[in-house]
Amino acid sequence: EDRKKIVTILYLMAGICNKYVNNFKLELALYLVESEVTCDAINMLSSAEILVTHQT
Repeated sequence: EDRKKIVTILYLMAGICNKYVNNFKLELALYLVESEVTCDAINMLSSAEILVTHQT
């Protein structure tokens, strides 16, 4: 379980292109990961351009 969270966080960090624009999106995504929100929900928010995806 901890390994999954670490991998997810690393994927999020790798997906950052513009640190100024995506900083809030990253913080929100990290919060959601820690809150055990599903990857599907995170991807849905990513598709809506609300936050970065958990995948690269």
